[in-house]
Amino acid sequence: MRVRIQSAGPPGHLVPETLMGNNLDGCAGTIGGLLSDRLDNPKFLGPADPVTGIARGWGSDTRREHGARYALTPGMGLSGSEAQLIHSYGDAGGVVSQIGRRVRANERLEVELWAMAVHRPVKVRVGIKPWPARQGPYDVAELSVDTAYWQCYRALLVSPRDDDEAVFFCRLEGEGMLWIDQVHLRPEGGGDVNRDLLERIRSLRVASLRFPGSCLSTIYRWKHGTGPRHLRAVEPDPVFGWQTCYDFGTDEYLELCLDQGIRPHLVVNIGRGTPGEAAEWAAYCYEWFRCHRVQPPPAYFNMGNEQYGTWESSHMTGEMYAAALRAFVPGIRAAYPDARIVAIGEAMSGGLRHGEQTPWRQVVLEKAADCVDVLAINRYPGTWQDEPAARMADTVTAVGQVEKDLRALAQDCRRCNDRLRIGLMEWNYWLHAGHDDGKGFLEPYDAQHVLFAARMINLLGQFGPELEAACFYQLVNVMGTFRSVGGVVQDTGMAHVLRLYRPAFPGYVQPLSVDAPSMGSGKAVDALYVRQGGGGWLFLVNSNPSETADVRLEGLAGKTVEVECLAGADPSAQMDPKVIHPSLDSLVLAPLSVTRVRRNMDPE
Repeated sequence: MRVRIQSAGPPGHLVPETLMGNNLDGCAGTIGGLLSDRLDNPKFLGPADPVTGIARGWGSDTRREHGARYALTPGMGLSGSEAQLIHSYGDAGGVVSQIGRRVRANERLEVELWAMAVHRPVKVRVGIKPWPARQGPYDVAELSVDTAYWQCYRALLVSPRDDDEAVFFCRLEGEGMLWIDQVHLRPEGGGDVNRDLLERIRSLRVASLRFPGSCLSTIYRWKHGTGPRHLRAVEPDPVFGWQTCYDFGTDEYLELCLDQGIRPHLVVNIGRGTPGEAAEWAAYCYEWFRCHRVQPPPAYFNMGNEQYGTWESSHMTGEMYAAALRAFVPGIRAAYPDARIVAIGEAMSGGLRHGEQTPWRQVVLEKAADCVDVLAINRYPGTWQDEPAARMADTVTAVGQVEKDLRALAQDCRRCNDRLRIGLMEWNYWLHAGHDDGKGFLEPYDAQHVLFAARMINLLGQFGPELEAACFYQLVNVMGTFRSVGGVVQDTGMAHVLRLYRPAFPGYVQPLSVDAPSMGSGKAVDALYVRQGGGGWLFLVNSNPSETADVRLEGLAGKTVEVECLAGADPSAQMDPKVIHPSLDSLVLAPLSVTRVRRNMDPE
């Protein structure tokens, strides 16, 4: 197919870097992926196995008939949660273990064991071994647990070879009683947060990071994510039926923002929280930066998440939400002078009866607009289609639906107050992920998803000055840009496309006219041109699953100096980056591809 792209005027509005934000949801699947721990359930959380009495994720090679019993006891742990009892009344001792642990040749792994003995000191052996039951261990260390109060014991283990199925074990030797609160297995000197993951996040140059995100924010207690990590609680998650883990909490989040120059974007708990608690959080963050001898940066404070939705545990009417804004916002602004208040801007609220709806946005604008800086919505379009052409047409139509909703939001804000800006605080293309499928809310990022994302970023760049911020959902594991399991971090196709676009922001958008065949509710080829100083970035998306696009560029200032693209063989294929030989005034776009063209400006 032939496509013509022309300049449609001089460079226009500034495209802010805050359109390239992301979400960091505080749910267990995300927090576990952020950490460097090689063990699952290191804090021995329940429920216990009804036969063995051992915490989930842990097993044993001894049973009651061999002279050992196990009891997972609520309330015994350091943070008030469970602790694991091992009671050995025979020579065989007692052991808890995990299989499928990843180790690398000559890798030095540190064991951190929080334990206490009952009545008398006991000997504990910790080690790693290969999976075959009768093969000898790779390495073992012996610890003497000699206090009847919680104490930290450390050991160092080294594996002689790579093994993705290694076994970690913690064995009580001989007779005795031992309580274990938690045990961790981490790379020596690597810190508690996965270094590889941190560097991959750095490669995205995330502009703003929304935390703790999503529906979980309604029950999130920010104070639990501060102070010594071994004392932090892990709580039941009544929203998703998972668990809320605080081992990566406010302190670690602010450290990440400071280290990587990320604008904080905090989601305030207006469900289980109080206005006073929210103001204390804002004050804590402000003082945290000052204690690190830096000026507290401008920060977004997102007032709740989706309280208009019946799925939220703090579901409310528009009137109740406007009242909440008036209660919460003054304390936050007083505690954090550079706060930008983000409020929920959905048009309608659900009701207790099926199909019932009441106004939301209109009420918020009428009763609390003076409390708000940015009015935002969340969007997850996507309709399942079987045929490749229909699948890709749906991605085009989906972007058009989001654009329609954003324009309606912008229009309503203009009618109320020109000062107001709009945002899109969660966006993604949702086809696969489920809460109860046992896959950790996995959304495979194939060509269909990647090209939807590219068109979405094109839309965000072209939209206009009213759009201040946008955040892709999300960064790690749960629908994540990165997959991190057992210490192994992998890029997804979404990481590739976000890296492709990030250098163009901030910049000034160049209006374009695109003459291309129709597809869905839009066009088969979409384009964005962002000017920066003496250069610019042109992005081209070909959503057609079978046809190349012969693109003719007309009236665009600049000379092509570099071309890079992502392409997939079919909508379900993975997409990998590659460099293409540049052409001066024309480009051939592969089917199912997004192409970035770097251009230098011609002398005036």
